[in-house]
Formats: sequence, structure tokens, C-alpha cells
Amino acid sequence: METSVNDLDLALKSLPASVRLGCEDSWLVERTLFSVDEDGTRREIIAGHSLDQRDFPPLVERQRVGWYLTPDPIHAKARSVITLAVILLLLALFYQTIEPLLLWSGIITSPIGSVQIGLLDYPFLMVFVVPFMIFPLLLRIAANLRDLRRQRDFLDSQPTKPEITFDSEPLSDKPLVGAIKIHQARPEWSGISVSWRVGVLPPAREAMLAAHGAKEGGQPPPGLSTPLPHYWEDGLSDGTGVGEDTPMEHHDARGGMFLRPMRISAQGGVQDFTIEGGEFSLRPPKGDWPGTQAGSFVRFHWELLVRIERQKKRPLFWLLPIRVRHGAGPFCIEDISVFDGRTEESPY
Repeated sequence: METSVNDLDLALKSLPASVRLGCEDSWLVERTLFSVDEDGTRREIIAGHSLDQRDFPPLVERQRVGWYLTPDPIHAKARSVITLAVILLLLALFYQTIEPLLLWSGIITSPIGSVQIGLLDYPFLMVFVVPFMIFPLLLRIAANLRDLRRQRDFLDSQPTKPEITFDSEPLSDKPLVGAIKIHQARPEWSGISVSWRVGVLPPAREAMLAAHGAKEGGQPPPGLSTPLPHYWEDGLSDGTGVGEDTPMEHHDARGGMFLRPMRISAQGGVQDFTIEGGEFSLRPPKGDWPGTQAGSFVRFHWELLVRIERQKKRPLFWLLPIRVRHGAGPFCIEDISVFDGRTEESPY
């Protein structure tokens, strides 16, 4: 079938953009498009700066749109206590191992001894370390109970969502210009800030399995979880953070109520307002980022984040996904920021 130059140019412009983020000795996200001439010569396609009109992935619809809370700060403190407890446990085990050698060499003259509990004797160091192991678990339980109560209270009386408008079509290399209005603000709300950001979402699990030649229900590739929980859906995520990336969530919250960080992301401009809102102009994120790409494997996601400060309470977030057109390119960023995937470690 013959193709005219105009048809070929239109086809090239409808392709997704070539992208390279990171480097081969670190995190790397890359997609390169090639065309093959009649003589077999491969040529890289630089075109393809279209607007991705595909539906947002289920991951966005479930976990990156609407109202979100911040988890209890006790979660982060408990993790630091766990680190200390593990260090103490390893030191205690190491000392118990070399104690006979220290007695034999004369470095110490008597063993530390043991503690009798009931009819059994336990090494003193182990008894000393056990409370440090149990304490962070109790902290996490208390934090989860507080989080569940906050989620239930919020679900019982959700506020009205902000009204957000854009002056023009968002471009990845141009400022985002628009306006925000807050209707029926709560008395405890003291101010808001608006920002936008871009990041890389994890690929869909089924796409990862297909890339490795694996099947669902069989042995997963290294790094992926075994069969996912019953509430998981195709396209939601790759399954690497199940049970680890977020605190306990209320069963009535579709997709959860805690804002999960994107592990690779960049922050754009931030603008503060009074609680009524106003007009904003936000600079684009630093770097040559592509626009929206809503595939199952390579996913570039843009979103507008509204942070509402509350008196005597932790911040409240409203998240709005944005469909952004590719800028001029080329889209190549060697130095990228990588964040912890746990919700309580989120930089936002």
C-alpha cells in the first residue's frame, strides 16, 4: 500500500514520543522508536509529539484522583525505632556468639548471665532486646487505629471538591495557567497551595509478566509478589509494594485514602493562596519531561495537587490528573530523583 508523505508525517506525529530517563547503572526508563527503510537501515524516529487520548490507567482512577489524607506521623517514627531494634538484636546475637571466646581469652571474667522466666532461663541480652522489637509494632497498631478513625470521620462528611479551570491546553514545557475556587470551606481550613508535578507510574503487572514470558498464577519474576490479594485488579500496579507501601486503609475507600508517592517524579511550581483561591501560573518541572503517556508499560503521569492546611490537623489533599501534550523535546533526563515508595515517607 502506497503512503503519501503527508500520511506518513501524520502517522509519525500520532506516535508516542521517544523517552530516556536515568542511566544504565541506575534507574532507567527508556522507549526508542525506529523506522526501517527498504534497504534494512534503522532510523530513530524523533517525531511523535501528540496528545495521548487513551484512558488513564486504573492506577490513576483508583489511587490518584480525589481527596486524600496524610498518614499518622507515628508510622515514620515506628520505622526508625524498628531500625534501632534490629541493630540492637544483631549486636546482642553477635555478643552471645563470641562470649565463650571472650571468656576463654580472659577479656571478660564472667558471663552476662540469664533471666529465669517460669521454668526456663533466657539470655539476658535477648530479654533486654525483646521490648525494643515489640514497641514499634505497638506503635504501628496505634497509628493504624488512629488512621482508620480519621478515614471513617472524613468519609462521613466529605467536603465539596475545588473548582479548577485551565486557560489553555497544558504543555509539558510551558507554565500551567489557570484558576482555583474553594466552595464551602471548612472553618478549620487556614490556607491552600497549588502545584503540579510529573512522574513515572509503575507498569501494569500483566505487562511485566508478559515482558518476562511469565503467566499469572505461576512463578513470578524476581521482585514481583506471588498471587495478589483478592481486591487487586488488572492494570492497577505491578504488585511489588503489596502490604508495604501504605498504612491500613478503610474498606469503604475505593483505592485508598492515602496519597502514594511516585517513585520517580519531579515537582513543578508551587503557589500559595488564601482559602478562597485565585489564579495561578505554575512553572513546569525541571527537565525535559514528556507529556502524558497512558500505556500499560511506560506511564508518564501529570497531576495537579491542592494542599489544604488545617488547624490542629494534618494537611488535606485534592488530586486532579491532567492530560498534558508533549513539548518540543527531545525527552532525555539523565539525573532523576527517586523516592521511597512508602506512603509515610512521601515528600509531598
